[in-house]
Order: sequence, then C-alpha cells, then structure tokens
Amino acid sequence: MKSFRSIRPLWSAILLGGVLAPMPLFVHAQAVEPATQALLDKAHALEVRGRLDMAAQTWQQVLLADPNNVDALAGLARAAKVSGNNALAGTYIDRLRAINPNDPNIQRIENMGSQANQSAELQQAGKYAQAGQYAQAMAIYRRMFGDAPPPR
Repeated sequence: MKSFRSIRPLWSAILLGGVLAPMPLFVHAQAVEPATQALLDKAHALEVRGRLDMAAQTWQQVLLADPNNVDALAGLARAAKVSGNNALAGTYIDRLRAINPNDPNIQRIENMGSQANQSAELQQAGKYAQAGQYAQAMAIYRRMFGDAPPPR
C-alpha cells in the first residue's frame, strides 16, 4: 500500500489541473451572481416595507446586469400594477411570458389590483367587520392576501 506522501504529488496535479484551469470562469460567474442576488434581496426588503418606488429602481439595476432576470421583471410588473400602470405591467408580463410561459408570477400579477382598488376593497372589509359581518370581511381579506397575512 502506498503512503499518502507518495500519492500526494499525483493528487496535487489532478486537483490543480482540474480545479484551477476553469477557475477564471468560475470566479467571474461567482462575482456577478452575489451582486445580483444582493440587489434582489435589497429590492425585496424595500417592497416589503412599502417602498415600491425604490424597489423598482433596484430591479432596474438588476435588469442592466441581467435583462432576463425573472425576479426583477416580476417585481417591476408588480410595482407597475400596484401603481395602476397596467400598460407597463403588461410589458413586463409579456417579457416574463417570453422567458417562461409557465412562470407562476404571471398569474399572480395579472390577478393583482391597483392600490385604488385595494384601498376600496379594504374599506369595504372594514365596514363589514364593524358591522359584525366577519365572514364577508374575511372573504375580502383572503381574496386580497391569500391565507398569509399582509406584509408589514
């Protein structure tokens, strides 16, 4: 049986030849991905805080680096839809559909309403709740937010 010292040069050559040769491509891919992910995380945090204007700017930055990033396209479509700009939302949805026709974000975004519509529905739900008609109020809340509570 050979000792580790006798096979170490062989393993070193294999590892150095197999790992370091493609490393420049690997390093480049690693450098772009964390930066994009950091921007996506920032945009999501801004969206959760209700700062869709700033989130949209961040998603635009992501698209500069990766024009087909589905997360950024979906975020921009949501922001446009909430602000009532259905034409712009449709443009982003069309781009999403071109990349992946089965993207689940497409259906969610198309079902979203504008802030004006959401505000009117929330007011109606509040009226139902004040009147003691909790089932009707909850039906509106579930239609708007699903089974998860609304973001803070």
